[in-house]
Amino acid sequence: MRIIKEIEINGRQIVINELTVEEVTTLLDGLGGSLLGMMFDGRLPVPVVVKATGVTEAELKGWYPSDVEKLLSEVEAVNPHFAQLCANMVKFKAGLDAILKKVPQTSAKPAVG
Repeated sequence: MRIIKEIEINGRQIVINELTVEEVTTLLDGLGGSLLGMMFDGRLPVPVVVKATGVTEAELKGWYPSDVEKLLSEVEAVNPHFAQLCANMVKFKAGLDAILKKVPQTSAKPAVG
């Protein structure tokens, strides 16, 4: 369900509409990466949610982010062990990335014997 909020700024009534995933993707087109994938980042991968629910990636793109979040939360609740595994993998990758940033980078190539 689309979230709509009305606010007043400087005497002007403004209606704020929640955008669909596809609308945001169109606005950000050309920046690279999958917006849907970024929404799920650190949580269950998109293919897992698709497999668990039967909802296609194309369908999800037409949904509002609040509805995607609701579905993702329910899939995580039904699959808590897998959700925790994915969260642990993200933490592991972040830790590994932090360690690799501290390793000095060299441009030297190994000697060929």
